[in-house]
Amino acid sequence: MTVTTTPDDWKKKASSYKSMTGGLNVKPITVMLECLNSRFPLASASGILDDGCGPGPIMTRIIEEFGDHIPAECTLMCSDFAPAMVEQVHAAKARYVADQSESIWGRVRTEVLDCMDLATVSDGEMSHVAAGWSFFNARNPQKALSESLRVLQPGGVLAASSWAETDWLKILRTITKIDPARSPPSIPEDWAHAGNLAAQFEVAGFRDVEVHEVAVDIPFRSYASFVDVMMTQVTQMMTASQDLDDEQKASLRVLMIEEMRRLCPTEPGTLNAVSLVAVGVK
Repeated sequence: MTVTTTPDDWKKKASSYKSMTGGLNVKPITVMLECLNSRFPLASASGILDDGCGPGPIMTRIIEEFGDHIPAECTLMCSDFAPAMVEQVHAAKARYVADQSESIWGRVRTEVLDCMDLATVSDGEMSHVAAGWSFFNARNPQKALSESLRVLQPGGVLAASSWAETDWLKILRTITKIDPARSPPSIPEDWAHAGNLAAQFEVAGFRDVEVHEVAVDIPFRSYASFVDVMMTQVTQMMTASQDLDDEQKASLRVLMIEEMRRLCPTEPGTLNAVSLVAVGVK
């Protein structure tokens, strides 16, 4: 069984996604912004798209760190295929503007768009596209890359992140011990290895491609609490296990805790992960 997710699947976890990933995405986003700014200074940006924006952590960092230097005529846009995620960004925008009427957040467009079909974005409209942990979830990641290339101006830059081999993926794979025919949540091979990811960018038409490996620590308080979050709030795992009966879910929980204990013998503790950050120029 292949695991696929829909906007409704992401709706179930939209409210918790920000708190779940807020500490994990700091270092990958830092590298993404450094890559974007070094290839094409954000102070000269004509359009910035946070593609697959989730609750908006990348746009938030861009505004916090570069907002004073972004040109007044620069387009700022957040899009996601899940309406619940876009609603979170829109709500954040409203809060920032309410606190400060002149906030640059007032210029941010929020739209529900699939990364494979950025229908309302014109050819060459953007100078920068950022895609944090999103494209590998698309049905056709290569189409997402092609759409990014289309909406970028010549010399424009895409930075996109993914996951390499990580402890949390090893924990999720224990579902195959319940049902060997079941496909566990995973990262596509083309997006799980630096060399493969660079090749995907090049196939799409990007040049000067680089992929950075960013170590990410995942702290946890206890095995049980971490596994409970994974089973009830990680969208791909929820989808993969939704038709298991109660006995199977209880067995899966035990197996996941055992795998966690193997990876990290002490609790509280820290799991290991590597995020890949790829950058390419049109």
